[in-house]
Amino acid sequence: MSKNLKLIFSSICMAFCLVISVFTERFEWFVRLICPMHIPIFVCGLACGWLHGAAIGFLSPLFCFFIHGLPPVFPNGISMSFELATYGFLCGKLKEIFKKDSFIYLILIISMIFGRLVWCIVMAAALIFSGVKKVGICELFVYVVTVSFFGIIFQLMLVPAAMFGLKKIKKRYI
Repeated sequence: MSKNLKLIFSSICMAFCLVISVFTERFEWFVRLICPMHIPIFVCGLACGWLHGAAIGFLSPLFCFFIHGLPPVFPNGISMSFELATYGFLCGKLKEIFKKDSFIYLILIISMIFGRLVWCIVMAAALIFSGVKKVGICELFVYVVTVSFFGIIFQLMLVPAAMFGLKKIKKRYI
């Protein structure tokens, strides 16, 4: 994919993140259930590489906050920015390493584990910074995995399908 095409597709992924957050802001239970902003970041990292994936992942929650106020920047927005940047970075880097499309589930699972770990570490640091005396990273990790379990399943179904469709479009038109 050329640099211009990567930039255009990254912009489209950023736009999807913004649109998704606007449409789902009223339904917090839905957002927690399927984690819809994660999907464009996974696709961006897989399609455009680690640099674009990490940049779009980090900036998306911050732009969403500045546009319509959600997620709150501290501590959720900061934690989510680092989490999504980790998703985009790892998806891009692992795609470079594995090269075959058959490893997409492994790439997604590794990215999800490390992204959620980064979320836990940043959230724990933010909570300690805000004055909470005792924060357990293990408890945060169990919380984030159990709350987003259906989102993980949804992403493992949707992202490979999106990448398959993107590959078909790329073969036909690009």
